[in-house]
Amino acid sequence: MRTLTPDDHKLTVEWVNNQAQVQHQNNHKWWFDLQTGKLLDRNKGELLALIHSEISEAWAGLYYFDDKLPQYNGAQVEVADALIRIFDFMGGFGIVLDADVVKQGKPPVFIEGENPVTGQFNTCHLCVSNLLETYRKDANNSEKIAQQFYDLINNLIWLSVIINEGICAAMIVEAETSKPFPLVPLMTLINEKSYYNSIRADHKT
Repeated sequence: MRTLTPDDHKLTVEWVNNQAQVQHQNNHKWWFDLQTGKLLDRNKGELLALIHSEISEAWAGLYYFDDKLPQYNGAQVEVADALIRIFDFMGGFGIVLDADVVKQGKPPVFIEGENPVTGQFNTCHLCVSNLLETYRKDANNSEKIAQQFYDLINNLIWLSVIINEGICAAMIVEAETSKPFPLVPLMTLINEKSYYNSIRADHKT
């Protein structure tokens, strides 16, 4: 697959649906009691809160190398982790996107003087909050939920793009040493973090 951007609507939808199946299969242990082997009744609010947490961890790691994959920027890795959580959620609850129903994502627009990284982090958090509110008030509206997941994924993709632009322009460097971070495709990060998660002794939920 070519470098991922949100520009190709149908390609992105196909990629999302494929990743939902792949990441749910990769992380099947999150859905079963490891002692009894019984299927867990996963709480949607808790899982969405975990996505919020990954985005917050991305913000905290913006100017540092990641503690788990130390060759990469921390924010890059946590954005990938947020996407893994989202794909696993979608696969676990059978959420499938239809390219003819969900609307194409658009590049973010920032007001003059706004830090684009900060603005995009806020947008990603807002997308998760919107999903929490929809599940609370309108949980049977599958089309709305699918659209909001697609919006969240697109905004995380754009966040990854903006972070890479900052790295490329040397606006984002390691805080303590000023060492530059490497540019890395999002799919590489997802694959490497997914593998790391699969072998982590403490990554059971």
